[in-house]
Amino acid sequence: MDNKMSKKKIKYLTSGGAIKEIQVEKETDFTVWFDGTSIRINTIENRLWGTWGEAYAYILADAEQSLNSARLNLQTAQSKLGNIKGLLKIRKKEGVGKCLN
Repeated sequence: MDNKMSKKKIKYLTSGGAIKEIQVEKETDFTVWFDGTSIRINTIENRLWGTWGEAYAYILADAEQSLNSARLNLQTAQSKLGNIKGLLKIRKKEGVGKCLN
C-alpha cells in the first residue's frame, strides 16, 4: 500500500469554543468528511483550521468578543434600570398621583 494514499490530513475543527483534531478523509470548500461523517464547515458553528494555533486564536477572539458584548449589554441594562428607578423619585418629588411606596 502506498504511504501517501493512507496518510490523512490533520485539521482542527472549532465548534462551541472547543478544538477537535480531525483526520480529514475528504474536503471541499463547504464540507469536510472525517470519521465516516460529513459536516458543513466555515459556518458560525463549525470552522476548520490548518493549525491548532489558528484554531485557538479564533476561539479566544470569539470568547473575548462575546465577553465585551455581554459587558456592553450589562451597562445598557444598568442604565435602563437606573432611569426607571429615577422615574419614581421624580414622581414622588412632583407629588403627582399615587406612588409605589
